[in-house]
Amino acid sequence: TQSTWGAYPYILPSMSFVANLFRKHSPLQQEILKLYRDLFRAIRVKEPQERAAFKTMIRQSFREGMQVPRKDILKIEFLLRKGKKDLDLLKMEGTTRVSSLTFS
Repeated sequence: TQSTWGAYPYILPSMSFVANLFRKHSPLQQEILKLYRDLFRAIRVKEPQERAAFKTMIRQSFREGMQVPRKDILKIEFLLRKGKKDLDLLKMEGTTRVSSLTFS
């Protein structure tokens, strides 16, 4: 007897399609996403007016970081370290505004 799938081989997706569908982020991408989430968690305790300004700054900085070529690992890692330092500044209780933040 022939299996049902053997009768319809065109229904099965290619293995590369399946692999790409379930591909995970690289460790560096995971760190960047974690930083993004942590930044938004850090501003939850700020005043609403300050929170809006911080949200705008974070989003703008990450959009600028998206312009960095994927192959430029050194620059991405530098921006990630800088973003982590800026996160520590945001977590400080007395921080109400920051003149300029640069995130990855």
